[in-house]
Amino acid sequence: VYARLARLEAEKIIAGYTLRMGQAFSRTRMRAHVMIKCLPRFNLEVETELARLSEVSAIYAISGEYDIIALLEAANGEEVNDLIDRIGLLEGVERTTTSVLLATKLER
Repeated sequence: VYARLARLEAEKIIAGYTLRMGQAFSRTRMRAHVMIKCLPRFNLEVETELARLSEVSAIYAISGEYDIIALLEAANGEEVNDLIDRIGLLEGVERTTTSVLLATKLER
């Protein structure tokens, strides 16, 4: 098993390992998706600033009206609200639309 895992890692099939938190912890957190529309040519700068925020757990480039989706995680609604305000103030952010995640139905 160890030899096979080492081979898969060497072939870059396995890129790394992660920790998945249990439901008891996840229930204590509030998560939200923030769709972000950037001013022209500001995507890289906005992505860089988002990556500096510890509450941002993922950043996705998307097609369509918006340019980026950021996944946020915080302890409560007040922290999520403050984070959304901070994101809206980043240079290059034209507007945001936020959806708070109410329940996880499937996560793989």
